[in-house]
Amino acid sequence: MNLRNRFRPMGRFLKHFAVWGLLLTPIVLYVHTFGPEVSRNHQRWAEMGSAMSGIYGPLLALMAFAVLAYQSMLQQQTTKHMFDQAHIQAANGDIAFYLGKLDSICSKQDPAGVTVAYRLIDEFGFPPGTDMRDPTALAAAKRFHRDYPQIFTAWMAYQSILSGLQSVDESAYKVTLSSAKQKAIVTLSLGVCMALDQGVWCWCEGRLFGPYLFGQVPS
Repeated sequence: MNLRNRFRPMGRFLKHFAVWGLLLTPIVLYVHTFGPEVSRNHQRWAEMGSAMSGIYGPLLALMAFAVLAYQSMLQQQTTKHMFDQAHIQAANGDIAFYLGKLDSICSKQDPAGVTVAYRLIDEFGFPPGTDMRDPTALAAAKRFHRDYPQIFTAWMAYQSILSGLQSVDESAYKVTLSSAKQKAIVTLSLGVCMALDQGVWCWCEGRLFGPYLFGQVPS
């Protein structure tokens, strides 16, 4: 049991105590000032009613405003939660679609009997320190895109989803982002993901800002 759950009953008790204390304080002060005797004088009753209405009118109006403000806050939180869940669900669906498409293409073999995934790693699995601005690497990326035009475009679509998730600093989006990265590694392998990052960077010559969460690309 964490500290928040442990102190939650005490917090509710303090809130109730504060509300009832606020409501009963004017009566206690009135009785303390004028005595507890019940008067038979109509004038005294009128004076007491005027005093109580003057005190409780603004107080009850303030409490009603606080309740409305609290309800509005809850409604905003509910609306935001529903929007976030819908956005995350749509992102997961798109991620599954693009990774499935990439996996299908990467599993194919070229005329030489080499899989597309192997060719990706062979051409764009650059070791650290490689100059990715080299004309040879840029030409290889353009040639690869000509042969398999769907691969880089599908990976760029996947990157755009990651960018949207990365832009929101909330736990639900962070968890979805981490899950999306793990799904890509499990579906395609880490080597293919790194090669796709680096191949896309070479193909667009660094004009696409990513995010490149797998490969090592020039800053």
